[in-house]
Amino acid sequence: MLTSNLPKVIMHVLIVCSANMCRSPMAHAILEEMCLRYELPDLVVRSAGTIGYTGAPPVGNAKEVCLEHDLSLDEFQSSALSPELIRQADCVLVMSDSHFRRVEALAKGQPLSGKVHYISEFHSDCQLPREIPDPVGRGIEHFRVCFGVLQDCLEGFLESVVSSR
Repeated sequence: MLTSNLPKVIMHVLIVCSANMCRSPMAHAILEEMCLRYELPDLVVRSAGTIGYTGAPPVGNAKEVCLEHDLSLDEFQSSALSPELIRQADCVLVMSDSHFRRVEALAKGQPLSGKVHYISEFHSDCQLPREIPDPVGRGIEHFRVCFGVLQDCLEGFLESVVSSR
């Protein structure tokens, strides 16, 4: 788990995936719930997709898996990744190499040193592959596995945030 490269103060977190309809909405819901548990009400969580969909609901399996954990995505709507969202974030968590490159491309000269991280960096298993596979188009079991991986990563992320405060 990587912790030393995080910004000292994190108030705004942006979670990025492809369409903002599967992985990042689940991660968004998980992180918001964890912020309540860690008593971090001032931590703002946003999510966005590199594809550019805006206003779309999460896919059914993502909603169902979240409900299994008492998390609702009923009000969630997708957002497109933008330079403004990147600028507002203190920390950007990405799922894949293509998301990392898209954040870099949209940042347009914004300082990114220590700001953009693969979400997998915070997983308790240091052997976890860097990219979090997209479960879209696959069965609900793939969404459950993805949810579990995201949960572990975000637990590690918040532990890092808390220890840096």
